[in-house]
Amino acid sequence: MREESSTKTRTLLQSGNNTQTNGIYFELGNLTVFARVTDMYGEYIETSSYVQVKPAANLAAKALNMTTGEDNVFDQLVDGGDVGEVTSLICAVASVLNTGDEDEEDTDAQEARSKVRSAMINGLEKMSTSVTTSDGVGQAAKALDSVTATPEEVKGETQAKAASALKSVSGTFSSFQGMRETDKVATVTDITSGAGNVLTASSGSSGKIEALKVDPLSASFDYEGSEPSPEELEEEREKNKYVAQSIVDATNMAADALLKGKPSGSKPVTIDTSSLKMSLQRDKPSDLGGKKLGSGGGTFKLPTSSALLSRRRRRDLTGNEDEDDEIESVAIVMTETAKNPFTWDTAALELDSKVLSLELKEADGTPIPVRETEEPIIIEIENKNVDDSKLESTVNATGMFYSKFRTQNNHTAVRITIRPTDTTLSVNYTVYVRYMYSPTMRDRKSVV
Repeated sequence: MREESSTKTRTLLQSGNNTQTNGIYFELGNLTVFARVTDMYGEYIETSSYVQVKPAANLAAKALNMTTGEDNVFDQLVDGGDVGEVTSLICAVASVLNTGDEDEEDTDAQEARSKVRSAMINGLEKMSTSVTTSDGVGQAAKALDSVTATPEEVKGETQAKAASALKSVSGTFSSFQGMRETDKVATVTDITSGAGNVLTASSGSSGKIEALKVDPLSASFDYEGSEPSPEELEEEREKNKYVAQSIVDATNMAADALLKGKPSGSKPVTIDTSSLKMSLQRDKPSDLGGKKLGSGGGTFKLPTSSALLSRRRRRDLTGNEDEDDEIESVAIVMTETAKNPFTWDTAALELDSKVLSLELKEADGTPIPVRETEEPIIIEIENKNVDDSKLESTVNATGMFYSKFRTQNNHTAVRITIRPTDTTLSVNYTVYVRYMYSPTMRDRKSVV
């Protein structure tokens, strides 16, 4: 049995030899459910039914009961090991959480939704290594995309578990042969979308840092203990670093699997999701010269093929250079992320654009090192324009006057003039300045 949603994609619900089906969880919305009966020769008949799934009352609370607590339904399904049942429940519950009907200001409801997502991601990560079929991979990829679709509700270590599950599922997917092209593209799209969701969650959760920022404008302002400790910051960086590397590994394996077996010159494949985009194609080296590869965030313009990689050059252990045979075909993988995935590095503060990457690979997936080229690769990246700085001023409970303004980074030169409204007065001001955080008399980067 498969279901088809408004996005016109089919997802396997159940298959087997039993004449009766187990209980099935459906996503919210208008669905078409197909039932197919196949004989031993592969011939089949198919029938379909239209289903409208409407939300029940108090769904958030019910979802919490189903996925958390002792002896809950979700844990029982995970322990049972049926990937189809687990993923159909996850997609059904996630479709409820993703409707956005809850009060956005209700922090209790947000926390409850976050707990449900964490429980389901934990279950998926636990099951991800036991996914062994192409249908199971497709189901798990869709479930991971659905459950991470609201990144701000995927928090802390749950991000690392989601990244680990995506990497495991992508690794299994890359080992399959003979999948239909449409199924492969659908699976890679779900993996890419889920990967983008997790990267967005991770970059926003420098959120652990955001949540702990000093807020001297608060009436209950207390500087002590209100900012993250060095240990907490390092823990957050290490988690973000793990997430970024796992997501890169997952998308690389998915891209390699999709390009495997494609002939040179075949039609490029574009995977376009809200947070992460991939453009995949395979060409002969002779066709690379002057090729311009681009997306909404920027472009790469390659030099002539002879200047780029006519022959692979590698250094052996003695430092000598050996030349191998001509490369027959080149796989080109270009990715674009809406958010910077490298938040764990201090240099990330300097970035205010989308992040693009370009990788060239041989037919077997081996990366082709591109260095010391005779001609440059031209990279054009669209920068976000920061609005002209406007001072946002307030006075906190202690009577101190605070102003906030936006800059491109912490090296930006900003000229600010402060003067009394009564120009006949002569007044001395002490101004404390601090990048990212609000300054205090005890902690600031400079005094004017």
